[in-house]
Amino acid sequence: MKQPIDARTWTLNACVALWAVRLAWHIGKRHTDEDYRYQSIRKRLSTRGQLCYYIQAFFYIFMLQAVLSLGVNYTVMRVTAMSSVQTFATGAGASKHSNGLDYLGFGVFALGFLCEVLGDAQLTKHIENPDPNKGKFCKTGLWRYTRHPNYFGEALLWWGLFIVSLGVPRGYITVFSPLLITLLLRYVSGVPLLERKARKHPEWAQYEAETAVFIPWFWDKNATPKQDDDFAEVQAQTKATEDEASSKIN
Repeated sequence: MKQPIDARTWTLNACVALWAVRLAWHIGKRHTDEDYRYQSIRKRLSTRGQLCYYIQAFFYIFMLQAVLSLGVNYTVMRVTAMSSVQTFATGAGASKHSNGLDYLGFGVFALGFLCEVLGDAQLTKHIENPDPNKGKFCKTGLWRYTRHPNYFGEALLWWGLFIVSLGVPRGYITVFSPLLITLLLRYVSGVPLLERKARKHPEWAQYEAETAVFIPWFWDKNATPKQDDDFAEVQAQTKATEDEASSKIN
């Protein structure tokens, strides 16, 4: 007899489908060329020849991302595999399809999804703004409280799905799934790569000092930029550019 599917499983997979379609549409709309990060990887891997590039790219890009994808999605896979069996095995059927953890988890997912969508929309609006005085970095909306609201929202929605998994047997063992995506975004492929590039801009030091890096927090308008080596280098480059422009005018 075919196993019926419970409401928790339908809702969970609908959330993932919504997230995937929205993100694919956003990335496809934003990029007209290959992402600069992949261009950098291509250049680095090509130094030993084309054959080595293909081999390394297969494992480093495609296989690695496949493994990471399985890890991040394990929460969803476990709920999909076990929730309906648990629900209908009790004989209660659809009447026991949800509990407090479901409502909390889907609520956290909705909050994270909203943060990601709003963050992307606000950044797009900032980039398209023709005002020459707008500044390099977006400091309005969610970007006033975190330098990466879209990444924070991405991590948060996966924690929401993990909360839903607590309603199935041993769902807690999937905690590594949201933890993995959070660590990747915060310390590996998300925040560090973008900020490494952004630090070269003279407006960065002040923005970094006054705005929380990942988890939203209050804006500190009295913050003082960090006086590290990167800051000194940027200041020196800015001063050199200003001196050069001044000498040309004189």
